[in-house]
Amino acid sequence: MRWMVVPALAAILWNGTPPALAAQPAPADQGDAKRGDAKRGDAKRGEVDRGEIDRALTPVEVAEWRIDRAVDHYGRGEFETADRLLEAVVETTELSDPMRALALFNRGAARLQLERYSEAILDFDAAEALAFPRPAQLHLARGLAWESLRILDRAARNYVDALSADPDDPAVRAKVRSFFYKP
Repeated sequence: MRWMVVPALAAILWNGTPPALAAQPAPADQGDAKRGDAKRGDAKRGEVDRGEIDRALTPVEVAEWRIDRAVDHYGRGEFETADRLLEAVVETTELSDPMRALALFNRGAARLQLERYSEAILDFDAAEALAFPRPAQLHLARGLAWESLRILDRAARNYVDALSADPDDPAVRAKVRSFFYKP
């Protein structure tokens, strides 16, 4: 399982603004030609129904798959798709707290990119309540959301908390410098 924010947050933090994603065409889905249409089956793979596969997986395995897919979509700038996938993960009742915290943090990152700052803050708060294991990144992301809402006292508090959580993180130090020491 992966968490999506590190590369994107790094770009935001170093530049101080959300990264401009180059308009890159999504890779062509040549899957049907290579692997056969899952609904119609394939002579090499046999007749397999997608629903049958989904029923064979546990809810946690499906959640892990969705998190990985969401990270891929996020990396391509498809934040709405990432948000939808993570919404389904968060609604899964069988998740452990660490997995739910990861899903909430990732969904918050997607919502931050979608400029849905209040929703992102709620996700970051929920991830923090579940002891998200990267507190510096969490405070940094939540600080970006507060800063985007122009509620600078809360942004400042989160940036200071991020620095306290990991004073050696270069991304944290850069954001603190750019926020508190603007020319």
